Amino acid sequence: MSVVMSLSPDCNIISHTSNAEKYFEQNESNLIDQNIFDFIHNKDISKCEKLIDSITPGLTLEVDFRIKSSEDISKNNRGVVFQLPQEYSKVVNELIWVTIPQHFDDAITGDSKSLKKHNFVIIENSTNFVFNTELTQLLGVDNDAKISDIIFDQNRRRMDFEKLLSKLEEGEILSEELYLRNAMSKYLPFTGSFIKHTSENIDSLILILTEKDLSSNQIVEFDSSDIVELKEKIQSRDKFFSVIAHDLRSPFTAILGYSEYMASYYESLTREEIHDFSNNMYKASKSVFKLLEDLLKWTRIQSGRITLDKEMFSLVPILSRAVDMFMTSAEKKNIKLIYNIPDNDISVNADKEMISSVFRNLISNAIKFTDSHGFVKVDVSVENGFVIISVIDNGIGIDKVTISKLFKVGERVTRYGTSDEEGSGLGLILSKEFIQKNGGEIWVESKMGEGSKFSVKLPLEN
Repeated sequence: MSVVMSLSPDCNIISHTSNAEKYFEQNESNLIDQNIFDFIHNKDISKCEKLIDSITPGLTLEVDFRIKSSEDISKNNRGVVFQLPQEYSKVVNELIWVTIPQHFDDAITGDSKSLKKHNFVIIENSTNFVFNTELTQLLGVDNDAKISDIIFDQNRRRMDFEKLLSKLEEGEILSEELYLRNAMSKYLPFTGSFIKHTSENIDSLILILTEKDLSSNQIVEFDSSDIVELKEKIQSRDKFFSVIAHDLRSPFTAILGYSEYMASYYESLTREEIHDFSNNMYKASKSVFKLLEDLLKWTRIQSGRITLDKEMFSLVPILSRAVDMFMTSAEKKNIKLIYNIPDNDISVNADKEMISSVFRNLISNAIKFTDSHGFVKVDVSVENGFVIISVIDNGIGIDKVTISKLFKVGERVTRYGTSDEEGSGLGLILSKEFIQKNGGEIWVESKMGEGSKFSVKLPLEN
C-alpha cells in the first residue's frame, strides 16, 4: 500500500495517510512537522532534493530512493511528487509525495517493467478537476470536460465523487480498479487510490493513478460486438419498461375504480363494503409503492448513483438478523425457518447493505413460495476461498422456462405466492446486480413441486 503525504515547500510533513506511522516507524505526533529528508537514506538525499527543486505545477516527477530503517536492511521505494494547484493547497506551493514500496529484487536489478507511470487527478466535484500534464496529453481532454464522463470503475460505471468525498475520512485510502476514457472513446486501465484532501477553502479528492500495461490487448474500445451488445441492452431495457408500465396500470386501475365507486355511492355503502374497498385500495397502493421503490433502486444502479461502500464484516450476524426479520412471517404460514449457524466466523469485504438486501429478498421469496407446514433453510459453507450461502425451501418450485428468465432485465417475472402474496418482480434482478458489484455470483436450482435452492457465492476476506 502506498503512503501519501502532504509537504510544505521546504518538505515538512503537513498531513499523511494513516499507514505512514507504521511504514516510517514513527508515532503520529513525531511524524507531523518532520522533514521528509529525515527518513531518506543519506546516499539518496541529494537526488531527492534535486527532484524537489525541479518540480513545476502540472508536472509529475518520480525518483527511486531508500528510507532509513531500524533494521539493517533499507526499504526500497519509488517517490512520486506532484505540486498542487494553488486553489487546492493548504499552503503556498504544497507538494503531494507518494511513497510506493518496491520489491528489493526489482530495485537492485533495475527491472523497469515493474515501474509503472503514476498520474494525479484533483477532484472537487463532478465538473471541477485538474489533471497533471502527462495525463491530459494521454487522454486528449481538458478540464472543461465532466470528470464523471472520463473516470469509470472496473465495471465501466460512472462514479459518484461527491458521495465518495463525503464518505472518506482524512488519512484514509480507497483503492479501485478504474478505466479512463480518452477522446477516442478508448478505455485505458489504471489502478486508482483516492485520498481526501482538505484545504482552508475546499474539500477535494486526490486520485493517484497507476498506469497498467497499455498494450493493445489491454485497451478497450467499442467495436461491432459492443454495438450489438449495446443494442440488445437497449431492447431489453425498452421491453423492461414496457412491462413495468403495464404492471403499474393494473394497481392504479384498481385504486381509481374503488375510489370512484366509493366517491359516487358512499351514502349507500355498508361498513363491510367500505372496509373491503379500502383494504383492496391499500393492497394496490402498497404494490405500486414496492414496484416504484425497486424501480428507483434499479435505475440508480444503472446510472452509477449507487456506489460500493465496502467494509470487512462477519456474515453470521447479518444472516441472523435477516432470519429473525422473517420469523413472524414464517410462523403465520406455519413454515419452519431454519438457520444452520456455522461454527467459525466468516468475514467478507463487501457492501454490507447490498449483501443484507439480497439475503432479505431471498428469504422473503422462499417463504412466499412455500406452502403451509413447509420449511425454509439457510445454509452456509466455505470452499476454495469462497463462502456459499444457500436459501433452500420445499415450496412450489420453478419451471425451466421461468428459471431462464429470472435474472434477466428484459424477461421480468412476476408470480403470486402460495397465499397470494405479490412482489415487484425486480427483487432477483436487483440481487444479481448487488452480488455482481461485490465480485460474487448468484444462481438457482429448482424443480416444480419439489422446491428451490438459491445460492450466493462471495469471495472471503483476503
